[in-house]
Amino acid sequence: MGLTVDSVWASFQNILNTALSTSFDVPTLFCVVILGILAVYDWRERRIRNSIITVTFIIMVLYGLDSGTWYAMLRSGVVSFAFYMIFWMLGVLYEGDVKVLTLLGAWFGFWVAAEYMIIACLLACVWIVYRKLRRKRIDGVPLISFLFLAFILVIIFQIPV
Repeated sequence: MGLTVDSVWASFQNILNTALSTSFDVPTLFCVVILGILAVYDWRERRIRNSIITVTFIIMVLYGLDSGTWYAMLRSGVVSFAFYMIFWMLGVLYEGDVKVLTLLGAWFGFWVAAEYMIIACLLACVWIVYRKLRRKRIDGVPLISFLFLAFILVIIFQIPV
């Protein structure tokens, strides 16, 4: 009873059907697109573009003002920024990571962003171990790429966070 092409294809179709049946609201879809763009930059260049962060911030402010959630977003953003700045001061996170995690914290709430961060760190650990086992050099960890992957996994597998 091994892996067959049919069983793999059936599993893929099941995952795809689950992902397509998930209802996406506009903020989640916006976050997936922005995180996807930032993940590509982070993977290739190991840096985050400030222009994308600025445009995202402006859109978030306008959304918060329009939906009446600006105060909750501000509160969550400040808490997220203060929390992740501690890790930046310890040298664990880079500036771009702090910016993106602050935006996620403001958008979805501090605890949700922290849970995505934990999943992303676990995925990054697997990647680091894989690279070490293959004796490959590690030039920084593209954390935003793993954050995007964590976000997609939570959406596809509907993991409650």
